[in-house]
Amino acid sequence: MFGCPRCKATLPADAVFCNRCGNNQLIPLAQGSPLPQGVPPMPPMRGNLPPAPPNAPMPNNVPPALPNAPRPGPMPPGMGPQSYPQGPGVMPPGAVQPGNMPQQVVRSPTPPQNMPMHPMPGPGGPFPPGGPGVANKPYAGGPPGTPAAPAWAPVWNQQAFNAYTGSAVPNHDRFNSTLRDAARWRQSWRDRQRSEAGPAVGVARGQSAVAEPLMALQNSIARMRAIVIPKNQSGQNAASSQGVVYKVGSILLACLIAAIGIWQFSALFPASATSGAIVAPVLKLQGQATGTYTKGQQIALVGSQFSKYATVTFSLNGASTLDNVGTTTADDQGSFTTSIAVGSWLAGNYILLAQDNVAKQDTSINIQVVANLNAAYSNNTALPLTNAAGDPVQALTFVEKAGLPEQKPQSITLTNSGTANVNWSVAAVANNSLNWLVFSPKQSATSGTLAPKKETTISVYVNPMGLPSRTQPYIGQIIITVQQGQPAQIIVPVTMVIQTAASEVIISPNPIMVTQKGTACQNASLTIINLGSTNLEVAITPKDTHMQFDSQTAMLAPAGQSGDTKVLNLTCSGVQANQTYNVAVSYGKMVVTVQVRVLPEN
Repeated sequence: MFGCPRCKATLPADAVFCNRCGNNQLIPLAQGSPLPQGVPPMPPMRGNLPPAPPNAPMPNNVPPALPNAPRPGPMPPGMGPQSYPQGPGVMPPGAVQPGNMPQQVVRSPTPPQNMPMHPMPGPGGPFPPGGPGVANKPYAGGPPGTPAAPAWAPVWNQQAFNAYTGSAVPNHDRFNSTLRDAARWRQSWRDRQRSEAGPAVGVARGQSAVAEPLMALQNSIARMRAIVIPKNQSGQNAASSQGVVYKVGSILLACLIAAIGIWQFSALFPASATSGAIVAPVLKLQGQATGTYTKGQQIALVGSQFSKYATVTFSLNGASTLDNVGTTTADDQGSFTTSIAVGSWLAGNYILLAQDNVAKQDTSINIQVVANLNAAYSNNTALPLTNAAGDPVQALTFVEKAGLPEQKPQSITLTNSGTANVNWSVAAVANNSLNWLVFSPKQSATSGTLAPKKETTISVYVNPMGLPSRTQPYIGQIIITVQQGQPAQIIVPVTMVIQTAASEVIISPNPIMVTQKGTACQNASLTIINLGSTNLEVAITPKDTHMQFDSQTAMLAPAGQSGDTKVLNLTCSGVQANQTYNVAVSYGKMVVTVQVRVLPEN
C-alpha cells in the first residue's frame, strides 16, 4: 500500500487517482523520478484539461513515405472515385488512425482491472527481438534489403515510469484522451453530487480507477451537511447555524420529554385528600341564645376558622348589608366575637350571612325576628282581616290537650279594600323557633296578588304533638307582609294552650301480632297504662267474635299508684292466617282501635 502525496491517503500500488482528493498519481512521479535515457519528459497535467476537438490528427503518428513506393492501382469496379488527398503519408479517410479512432466511453459500476503494461522503445530505438511491426522479408521484385511493406512502428510521444512497480507506462494519445475525459467526468460528477445533495452509490464511474464514489467513501453526517450547503455559502457559517438549530431542537425535545415524565409520575401519586382540604368557616350564636329576637335586641355572634385578619361582612338574606354594623375583622387565629343590633327589621325568618373576603367563603345561621310578643294587633294596610263569621280578627287562640291530635283550623280572610292591586305574603312565627304554628297550603295560598275588592282566605293550624302540657301558653304570630309602596306588615298574635288531659292512656302493643295454630292462635296480651291524675275506666270491645279478652273492662288507678296498669290476655278461635281483626278500647270520650294481625303458622 502507498500514500497520496497530496492528502496522504493510503492507496493501492496500481492506483492512478487518489480515492479521496482525486489527485493524479502519475504527475508527481513523473516530476520527481528519473526517466530512462533517451526518453523525453512528459509535461505535467494539472487541473482539468481542455477538451480535445473531435477527429483531431495526431502529430508524429505517420512515418515518412518510402521513396519507391508504388502508387495505388485502379479502383475496383463499382466504386466511384474518392476526392481525398493523394500522396505519400496520407491515409484514406476510411483508414483507422490512432488519432481519429472512434472512441467509446465505457462506463461500468466497478473499476477496470489493472492490466500489465510492457515498456516499448521510442522512435529511433531498436525493436525488441521478435517484436511485431517490422517485415524482414524482402520485397518481391525490389532491391535487396527492401522491406515488403512500410514498417508502421508504434509511436510513443512520452513515457513515464511507475516508481512503485518499476515498469514504463504507455502514454500515447488515446491514453491522454482517456485521462482528460476522466478528469472532466470527475468534475461534472462532483458538481452533480453537490447539486443533488446525496451520495451516488452505484452510479457509473467510467474508466477512472476509483473504487467507490467519493461521497459514498465519506458517508458521514458532517459530509452530508456539507453537501447540502450551497456553493456560495460559507461552510463555517452554515455549519455554525446548523449546530445552533440542532442544539435548540435537542433542548426543546428534552424539555418536552421531561414534562411528560413529570406529568405521568404525578398522575401515579395523587395528592392526599387532606392536604388540600378547605376548612369551612363557622358562625354561631353566643351563649344559650334561641335565635328569636325582637326589635332593639342584640344578636351576639362568635366566628371561627376564618382567614387570618380577614374582613368579615354580614348581610341579611344574602342581599342587604346590616344597619351600620356590617363588618368585623378576624384575629390571627381566624376568630372573632361581635354583636349586631336588630334595627328596623320586619318580623319574619331571616338568614344571617357572614362572608370571608379573603378566602371568599361564607357561612350562615337562621335568625327569627318577632314583634313584641305582648303587643296587640296592628294593621296599617288596606287589607282588613275577618274570620269565617265575618267578624274582625285581631288574635287567634287555640286550646289543645296533650297527646291528642290537632283540632279544626281557624281561618283568616284578607279583603283588598283599596283601588290598586296588592302583593301579599304570609308567614308564621312561633316563640323559641318552634314549628307548632303552620298553614295548610292545600286549603289556602300563602302569597299572591289581590285585586281591588277581592278577598282570599288563609287556614291556620296548630300541632301540639310532642309539646308538653304547661300552664303558660305557647306564643306565636301570623305576619302578613304587604308590598304596596313601602313594605308594611300585619301582626296577628296567636296563643296555644295545652291542657293536661283528664285521661291519658298508653295502649301497647298496637297492633298485636299473633301466630296461627290450627284455627286458634298463640297466647298474646294487651297492656293499658293510665298516665292521668284521676281514676280511669277502660272498656275493651272486640269487633269480631273470633277475638276474646279475659276481661271486658278495667279500672285503672291514677298514675304512680298501684293498679295504674292492666294486662289483658287475648284468646282467638276460628281465625284465618293473614287476616286482621279489630278491637275497640274506650276510655272517657276517646275510642282507640287496636288491630290484631294473624300470621301463618311456620
